[in-house]
Amino acid sequence: FRDVSFAYEGEDWVLREASFRASPGQSIALVGATGAGKSTLVNLLLRFYDPQAGRVTLDDVNIEALPLETLRSRFGLVLQEDFLFAGTVRDNLIMEREGVTEASLAEALEASQARDLVQRLDGGLNAEVAERGATFSTGERQLLAITRALAARPDIVVLDEATAAVDSGTEHRIERATRALLQGRSALVIAHRLSTIRDAEQILVLDQGQVVQRGRHDALIEAAGEYARLYRGEEA
Repeated sequence: FRDVSFAYEGEDWVLREASFRASPGQSIALVGATGAGKSTLVNLLLRFYDPQAGRVTLDDVNIEALPLETLRSRFGLVLQEDFLFAGTVRDNLIMEREGVTEASLAEALEASQARDLVQRLDGGLNAEVAERGATFSTGERQLLAITRALAARPDIVVLDEATAAVDSGTEHRIERATRALLQGRSALVIAHRLSTIRDAEQILVLDQGQVVQRGRHDALIEAAGEYARLYRGEEA
C-alpha cells in the first residue's frame, strides 16, 4: 500500500495516505477501533473497491493492471462469518477452482484439523450442507473456511480473526488450523483480540483511517500510544 486514500462517499475519507509493505512470508496484524479502516484495507486489496489516491501493488505490479481472477487466485480469504452455501461439503471446499485438486484438498483437511469433522458426517465430503451452513456450529464453519482457503495453496492469506465464543476444544483446533494456514505465507490479519497477535512480525495500528503506529507488540506497549491504550483496555 503506497499513500492510499479512500472514501466510500465524497470526501468522507475512511483511509488517509495509508502506507505499508508485507514482505514474502510476513504476517501483518491490523488493529484499531471499529471504523478505523481495517476492513476497507481488505476490500481494496481484493479490489472490491479501488482507491481514489495512491497505489496497491502485488510483486510491484499495480493490482488494477491484473485480471480480477488472477489477483484473487493468489489469496486465501477467511472471514469472520464465512458463508457456506447449499450443496455438498466438497462443493463448498472446492468452489469450482481449477487449482484445487484431490491431493490439495486432502492436505487441507489434514492441516486444518477438519478431517475428523468431515469423516463424522453422513456421506463425508458428499454430505449435504444446508443454506448458510445452518447444520454446523460456528467453530465447525470456521474450520471448513480455513480448509477452503488452504485447499487452493494460496500465496497470501487474509484472515478476519473470529471473535465468536466456541468451546475450548474447538478453539484449540481453530488455533492450530490458523497456524497451518499462515505457515510460510504472507498474511494480513484483522485482529479483534490483541492477545492473539502478540507474536506478529508487524502490527499496524489504525486510527481514523491513518496508520498511527507500527512495530512489534513489546515495542508498541513501551511506546505508550494508541496500541498500549487498546491493549490495556482489553485486559481491564
